[in-house]
Amino acid sequence: MLRDEFDNLLNKYLDGSCTDEERQLINLWLIKRGADEHIKVAITDEKVLKDRLLAGIDKLDREQLLHNDMSKGAIPKTFIPLLKKYLLPIAALFLLAIFSIIWYAQQNQMKQQDLANLNAIPAVENTLTPTSFKINVAGKDYLIDSLPTNEELIIGKTILIKHANNTLQYKLADETGINSKILHTISVPAGRDLHLLLSDGSKIWLNTESVLRFPAQFAADERHLYLLGEGFFEVASNTAHPFIVNSQDFHVRATGTEFHIRAYPDDTKKTTTLVEGKVDVSTNKQNQKLKPNQQWAWQKAGSATVKDVDVSDILANKDGYFVFQQKDIMEIMHEVSRWYGIDVQFDGKISQTKFGGTFSKKRTIDELIDYLSVLGGFHIKRQGREVIIMP
Repeated sequence: MLRDEFDNLLNKYLDGSCTDEERQLINLWLIKRGADEHIKVAITDEKVLKDRLLAGIDKLDREQLLHNDMSKGAIPKTFIPLLKKYLLPIAALFLLAIFSIIWYAQQNQMKQQDLANLNAIPAVENTLTPTSFKINVAGKDYLIDSLPTNEELIIGKTILIKHANNTLQYKLADETGINSKILHTISVPAGRDLHLLLSDGSKIWLNTESVLRFPAQFAADERHLYLLGEGFFEVASNTAHPFIVNSQDFHVRATGTEFHIRAYPDDTKKTTTLVEGKVDVSTNKQNQKLKPNQQWAWQKAGSATVKDVDVSDILANKDGYFVFQQKDIMEIMHEVSRWYGIDVQFDGKISQTKFGGTFSKKRTIDELIDYLSVLGGFHIKRQGREVIIMP
């Protein structure tokens, strides 16, 4: 009955329906006993909390604390069952308040620590546009196209294997004595993409004109990376070692999930989209938790926003397709110009009509021009790397 009564009174107090007598008992406990409590139980450990408070009730009975003088005269013995009845919820409320403060402080400390670690991986210069498909380690370049397929390349204590279809796999030759400060920087130029298999089991799809910097062996407490550009992350679950992707303006913290980041330096809007699991997205001003099928967007001119989205176009992009959903020709050409490495010019009054479609990245720029000409009714002319769009 005691636990049922505890739940009942707790609910009454929280919704404001408890009586004046019950509220006075709460005040009595806070003044008489609550301030002396020192609790080291995690806020999520409800069973331990209740058991400890129940033990406190029995101790109070044994010590007959309720027979001590209070104000004028002793407390009547008939008051003992009433105080015992409400001692547990009163103490619980007090302790929950303490735990809430501690929990908030810990979360704030964790956020500040993450922000302090934002530069734990040195940032990639935001003026850098990758022109070579390569890996750089300690100042030495390894051209990815020149690496033999399905053969092990040993770099220090790291084993690197290039598989078919632009896939690189990282393994550790010896997990002892690896310096987590030795960084690998991977550059992906226009017209290319890359699939990475990291030593912790995580998978990354890097899109065109992107740079990723990371240690071959992550530090003992956290898994830090730095991204300039666009990537899709499928993180190997490890709650004890958060996976943190830093970018120029924000960072994303996860433990095991799937999410997409677009953070090109010349984009006016930068986004994080959650496909599965959960992530925290942080700037130096705010922290935002995302649910699946939500997209966080940040613009320099304004604050961050969150909205529900269809993630199918992001998944298709990862798998090698452009998917345009209700976009005008300017938005579409901004997207494809990065992949094909072209300069786009608009001549005349261009229609802002929005349309959609799906197009494989394996097709040529000339095939794309023919596709868009038919789909949007534009006249498109190409001269080398320059593409001119006309009404």
